[in-house]
Amino acid sequence: MELGAEIRRDVERIFAEKKRRLGVEARLDLHVEVIEAPPIVGENVYGEAFPSERPPRVWLEVFPEATTLGITKTVCEELLHVKHPGLSEGEIAKMVPVCEKRYSKETEEMLRSGRGYNCESYGEFYGPQPFKKVLEHEVEDMYNVHILEETCGELGIECRGLEDPTNIRMCMGAAEREIERRFGADSKTIWLGIRSDVRTRYCTPGEKPVQYAIPKDAMVMSDLGPDGTLFLFPGGLSIVEHV
Repeated sequence: MELGAEIRRDVERIFAEKKRRLGVEARLDLHVEVIEAPPIVGENVYGEAFPSERPPRVWLEVFPEATTLGITKTVCEELLHVKHPGLSEGEIAKMVPVCEKRYSKETEEMLRSGRGYNCESYGEFYGPQPFKKVLEHEVEDMYNVHILEETCGELGIECRGLEDPTNIRMCMGAAEREIERRFGADSKTIWLGIRSDVRTRYCTPGEKPVQYAIPKDAMVMSDLGPDGTLFLFPGGLSIVEHV
C-alpha cells in the first residue's frame, strides 16, 4: 500500500472511532501530504473544525511524519470543538485525554485489519447475539459491571455509582436507548480476538476459528486485551470464513 493511501486509511479509522466515542456527527475533509517536506505551520497534523456547517466539517492536513498519537490528539480536539462549540481551548484540552484513551494492542490490531476471530464451540453468549441479551447477561447474570462502565464510556454517557443496583439499572437503560438510537435495535454483539489468542484459549482441539469482518462503524463495548473484545456491530454480522 502506498504511503498516502496508508495514512488516509489510518486517519479515517481514528476519525470514525472518535466520532463514535464522542457521539458526534461530522464530515472528514482530509488532505494527505506525501512530499517529504516540513509543513509550513510546524505541525505534522493540522486541524480546524467548522461546527456551524451542515453537516459539521473537520478539516485535517496530515504529513508523512505524523504519529498515531498526534493524529488522535488533533482529531479529538477538533471533534470536541464540533460537539462543544462554545467551550474555550482550555476547557477542550481538559476533555481530550478521555477521548484519547487507547485500546489494547489486540483490539488495535483487529481494528486496523478489519478482522476478528471467534470459536463457535465456546458458548452461546460469545457468538453473535442481540446486544440487549448480551449486555444484560454480562451485567445482571455475571455481574461484569465493568462492561457496562466501558460501554457507557464509549457512548459518552456519564455512569457512576455502579455499586448501587438502582444506578446499574439506570445506566443499562441509558446505554440500551443510546445504542438503539445510534446503531439500530437490530444491532448484534460478538466477542472477538486475534487468531492466535482465540485458537489457544477458546477453540476445542482441531477446531478452526471463524473469521469475521469488522465494519468501520463497529463499536468496542469492552476491551479485555488477550481475553477478547466485545464488539457491537450495527445491523448484523459478516462471517468471512473458517481459517
